[in-house]
Amino acid sequence: MTKQQNSLGQKELEAVRLFKGVAIESIQPLLEGCPVKRLKQGEVLLHAGSSNDFIYALLSGRLRVHLDKLLEPVALLEAGEIVGEVSVIDGQPTSAHVVADEECRVLVLDEKTTWSLMQTSTEVAFNLLVVLAERLRGGNSVISSSQVLQREYKEYALIDALTGLYNRRWLDMTLPNEMQFRTHQSLSILLIDVNEFKPYNDT
Repeated sequence: MTKQQNSLGQKELEAVRLFKGVAIESIQPLLEGCPVKRLKQGEVLLHAGSSNDFIYALLSGRLRVHLDKLLEPVALLEAGEIVGEVSVIDGQPTSAHVVADEECRVLVLDEKTTWSLMQTSTEVAFNLLVVLAERLRGGNSVISSSQVLQREYKEYALIDALTGLYNRRWLDMTLPNEMQFRTHQSLSILLIDVNEFKPYNDT
């Protein structure tokens, strides 16, 4: 990963979401010392579980976000997006792997510069809040989808697809609970044997 001094034009900075609606000349002095890093395709920018003190503004190229290196990316970030902001704000390790999907250039903002930008420009602070809100909504959406899948898988595991009846796994899970909570109540179990069920099952 190579570094170069910040020689960015106003248009390039205006394309960064963090600087949307910001008077660039008002924050330019704070950005002069910020390096620009070049990433080769496949190079890792952030490792999940590692500490991070920088916000990276993607100037060109595309980044992939992985919750697990072996799984498909959960997001693709295009030029103008930022990454690393959550761990800078809460001081916790990063929650995902961020990898260059192609050659990239990223503007590196350290923690001190980030806070100085927010104190200098309310627009920068507002833009960062918007990005964080979107991240939160995205996380909620992933959790919701995961819960739906879990419920579906649980149904598949407990209900016979052909008859729609609960199966042996369901009985093994339910019966101990029923027996435990019916200490002062009677409990009956009815077993039914269906003759010549195989032809029905086959057809």
